Amino acid sequence: METTKEAGLNEKIISFVIKALTTRWRTLRDRYAKERREIEVSQRSGAEPTDYTPWEYSDQMDFLKDHVSRRATTSNYDTGTKELANMVEEYLEVEEGTPEPPRSSMSKKRKADVLDDKMSAVLDRFMDEQTQLRHTHFAQLVNAKLSAMPIDKANRLEAAILNILYTVEED
Repeated sequence: METTKEAGLNEKIISFVIKALTTRWRTLRDRYAKERREIEVSQRSGAEPTDYTPWEYSDQMDFLKDHVSRRATTSNYDTGTKELANMVEEYLEVEEGTPEPPRSSMSKKRKADVLDDKMSAVLDRFMDEQTQLRHTHFAQLVNAKLSAMPIDKANRLEAAILNILYTVEED
């Protein structure tokens, strides 16, 4: 029969072995995930050739392939900015197709100035579209609220809104 001292020692040994095995397992798993990423990067279109040497345990660790995958990422790049980027690209494509009028030597602009002017025009157009979109959403909201009201109450509210609009317009 084991003494309490031997039992305590066995528990410490088991605890040590479990920690060592857990650490080793994580190391192997992380290394496999890193190898998979390197393979993905090296196989992308346009990737430069590399002197990639496969990890010696890759084949044995392939059972993890379905479990070690890249997580979906999020971005702080909002859709409004994406729309602006698309508009800039479209605008610049259109602008490249149109010939520039000849300039005198006094009116030559630096390329950066020309690009700034183009970007300002695109931004102005984007802001106008965003304002129109905001007004459209407001009108849809008002429409939904008026539609849910009894007709006599909706008519009075509609008249009050129009009265406010005409009053503001006169100022």
